[in-house]
Amino acid sequence: MEEAKKLVDSLGMRWDDNLHDGVTHLVAIVVGSAKYKAAKAAKMKVVKIEWLHACFQNGAAVPTGPFELKPLEGLCICTTGLYVEDRDKVQELCESMGGIYHPDLIFGTTTHLIAEHPEGAKYNTAIAYGIPVVTVDWIVACLDAQELQDEDPYRVKEQDKEEDDAPTYLKLNDQLAQCIGMLEDDSIGCFFDGCIFWVTSGFPPDVMQKIKLLIRFGMGTRYDTYNSSVTHIVADYTGRCQHLKDTNDGVEIVSTNWLIDSALAMTCMQEDSYPPRAQPLPERPPTTTPTKTLTKALINTAQKIIPAAPPLAPQPQSLFGGHMFLLLYTDKLGSTGNAVLRAQIKEAGGRYREINTTDPRILQPNDIARMSHIILGHGCELPDGMLPSLCQAMPHAKLATELWLQCCLQDGIIYPRRKHKLFRCSADAHASSFPPLPLPCFDSMVACISMFVDVERAVLSCLLRLAGATLTLKLSKRNTHLVCRLPEGPKFEKAVEWKLAIVNAKWLITSVSAATLMELPAMVPPSKKRKLEPIDEDLPPAILSSQETKELSQEEPRPEAPPTASLSQEVKESSREEPCEAPPPVSSEEVEGGALTQLDNLLGDMGGNESCSLDYRYEPILPVAVAEAPKTAHVNSQFFADSQAVEPNSEMVHYVDMTQSKPV
Repeated sequence: MEEAKKLVDSLGMRWDDNLHDGVTHLVAIVVGSAKYKAAKAAKMKVVKIEWLHACFQNGAAVPTGPFELKPLEGLCICTTGLYVEDRDKVQELCESMGGIYHPDLIFGTTTHLIAEHPEGAKYNTAIAYGIPVVTVDWIVACLDAQELQDEDPYRVKEQDKEEDDAPTYLKLNDQLAQCIGMLEDDSIGCFFDGCIFWVTSGFPPDVMQKIKLLIRFGMGTRYDTYNSSVTHIVADYTGRCQHLKDTNDGVEIVSTNWLIDSALAMTCMQEDSYPPRAQPLPERPPTTTPTKTLTKALINTAQKIIPAAPPLAPQPQSLFGGHMFLLLYTDKLGSTGNAVLRAQIKEAGGRYREINTTDPRILQPNDIARMSHIILGHGCELPDGMLPSLCQAMPHAKLATELWLQCCLQDGIIYPRRKHKLFRCSADAHASSFPPLPLPCFDSMVACISMFVDVERAVLSCLLRLAGATLTLKLSKRNTHLVCRLPEGPKFEKAVEWKLAIVNAKWLITSVSAATLMELPAMVPPSKKRKLEPIDEDLPPAILSSQETKELSQEEPRPEAPPTASLSQEVKESSREEPCEAPPPVSSEEVEGGALTQLDNLLGDMGGNESCSLDYRYEPILPVAVAEAPKTAHVNSQFFADSQAVEPNSEMVHYVDMTQSKPV
């Protein structure tokens, strides 16, 4: 407070340590003190010390509105016995009123405990240390009044407790949570090895999830439905499965306490000592409705914080707005996965959940319902049946590879998965197509791409970047590799002149899949080039489903085209066709910079950097009428035999089939 006194003296105000009728402002850090309650009762202004700083900077008193203490300013709130959705709403309300929410009860820090029933370890601790235990109605009352309310009318009263030791699902949930917390630092045991469990369906989702965790911690086996191999039945009460006990002598029916004590002792306890209850546990009391109370309070808070305003123009939606991704990865060392990818997804407006296939976690039902994509990460190894089970549990979620996700983030658009085969994977795949990236063998690679456009270029660029290579837009002597689709063009010629490694897309995909640089392919010279083949041919088998592989293996070979009869007849036919009009000339106004700029864009700076740019135009090759050749010309007919179908817009010459023409 010495700082506050100095500021008051410098501003010409008066300071008093005692609160009396002459005081107009109270400087406080936290609400709830005796002076605070007296000042609020006297309608005084209760402000933070930041108000004095603002007055000192402005040289005069400023309005106190932005500097007044909020209703729960400085208080630390903890909860017990609430469901997950209610805890989240309490945290949101607490933080909106200046309070601090902490899930753990800490002596000396926690100021209030919110509970619905007088039970549990947190409740007993709070009562022992004199921490006020109130219901959710107290925090709603503080919100409505916009100031701290007295706790007495909202305390959880001891006489409301009908049976001190009567178990409830809320108490059972707390017991399971405490057991799991105590086992958090212990290694997984094998005390449930050989035990086959079936858990009855009477438990709430939160309790069921914790029971499954304990069974998995002890290396036990669990079935969703009862069968003859089950050795242990975990039941909420005996009446639900007594008929199974009567008909199967080898089946043990136990309560959840047997699971808890066995897990803490790291050994199977005697089953006869843990029989289930004769009657089901009491459900949540119908008179307690904190969910509706908190939901209404949140709506009122939103209306107070966000005043009515005229409708604004629609804002552009983020890339992954409304999308939730399930990221599958494999890490036996137990790391936290790809932190960079998670940050990029969050920045793009998306949400994510992660599953390490070596230690899978249980997804919340809400997350399963909201999941939009299942992403198979690079280097992911899947146990048998895991991916089909996920696809079956989330039939609305689309299955894609991490390369698809990386390409979408790279270009800022969501590519359809059908655009490229590397974007898709089969539901029965056991591993991803690519190993964990980046790869050490690509560190020294400086690559440039030529003759690829659209999604093919995006895929190759992203794959090179993820593999660890350096990608350049222009080709220079600093490059080590040229990824070329066709053996032609200025980049190809310069790469040959500079003796650079010239590779194709298939080589790149195969090298990344094998995690090593494969043997350089022999590029076909321009005089013997054949049909353009898409880069997604001959992909690694991991991304092809078993049905696609079967169809490819049963595909019949294409018949060879019959040889042409004569070049002279062909030329005659071609000469009868009407010649196409030549394209209109491109004026210098249509191209920025004129002819000199076009030459610079084509060749780049040939002086210092010796680079070739990508920015040049492709002019379509149009058919032109050819004069009739001499009849004495003879051509080997086998030269024109080609079993490959001509692609649209390809540069292959169209030859007329003369095998069925009448002889002259």
